[in-house]
Amino acid sequence: MKTFQTFDNPDGWASAAEAFRDDFAAGERIQIAPWGGYAILGHRELVSLARNPLADGMAPDPAAMAETPALLALLDRALFTKSGEVHRTERAALIAAFNTVPLAGITREAVRRALPSGPARIDLRTGLIAPVVRRVWGEIIGLDATAALQMEDAVRDLAHVLSLSPDPAKAHLAEAAAGRVRDLSLAALQGGAPFSRNLRDRLGDGLAADLIAGMAFDAIESAATGLDGALRVAFAHRDQVTATAQCANECLRLASSTPMTMRLATGRIALGDLVVEAGTVLSMVWAAGNHDPLAFPAPERFDPDREGARPLMFGMGQHACLGHAIIRATLVQLLGVLETLTPETGTLPARWSPFAKDYLPVLGIRFEG
Repeated sequence: MKTFQTFDNPDGWASAAEAFRDDFAAGERIQIAPWGGYAILGHRELVSLARNPLADGMAPDPAAMAETPALLALLDRALFTKSGEVHRTERAALIAAFNTVPLAGITREAVRRALPSGPARIDLRTGLIAPVVRRVWGEIIGLDATAALQMEDAVRDLAHVLSLSPDPAKAHLAEAAAGRVRDLSLAALQGGAPFSRNLRDRLGDGLAADLIAGMAFDAIESAATGLDGALRVAFAHRDQVTATAQCANECLRLASSTPMTMRLATGRIALGDLVVEAGTVLSMVWAAGNHDPLAFPAPERFDPDREGARPLMFGMGQHACLGHAIIRATLVQLLGVLETLTPETGTLPARWSPFAKDYLPVLGIRFEG
């Protein structure tokens, strides 16, 4: 079995499809991960594992985070690190709370308020995406504009450690930010938003705040990165774009801004001819699955009407991203105003390299009004 080395290319790849093309051509759909366990690339294999309850959450390593105990506590309380009945109970409570959120109205209003009142030049990330994401998340959990900005600032500091390119020299900033995220999550419970009220009634203040804090990074930083990448794909194919969930899925699939997440086998799992033993780390390479030619014919092609296999940019199964509907609904609203936005330069990065700090360079946008 081949050792997974695809992510070792420091210069990136011409596209995500190109990154995994040789692996799929050689039939290397499961590989040995150099950091331990297996790297899962194939769409079929990813879906099979994602639906298996024995491929469960993976708790953070206390030894690796000994210098950042507050950040460790935040991750320990996060839903994605938990497993078994605890995870299922808390996930059910979060799903019920999300079902109270009027997403279409919230995302529509957030996009409307973020757009300039007249023709202007704005930065795609800081001038459009960040304000939209901040408003959407603040509205959902119950933070006013000031507190939502404070949450965004704290999450930005978390990214010094919780990112694809961590900076150990700034770990102290992430540690301080973890405490601010927890405090702001507690404050959100007093805001009266249906989501937080529902979660608080089911789980109590402490656990509800823990779960909100645990979601904050993905809700703000990861969502902004995903929307940034997806909009660049949309700009590159703007003559084919429609403001539909199906088109949004295709933009997100091609962007594949979250290339990989980790799970842990909590029991023996049969995966084709491979037997995965309990305690094995599973590196779920979602970006590969999104470009598996067996699931997505001509995977590099933008097809806004693509049908068939389910894209995996949000994972799948019991540990799939709970915010997938939020990101998709937000992107649909942004696609609806795409004709008013014109990028000043090339829209896609020169290389697909999501682990690089400068992967999504600053992109100026002209708003026509």
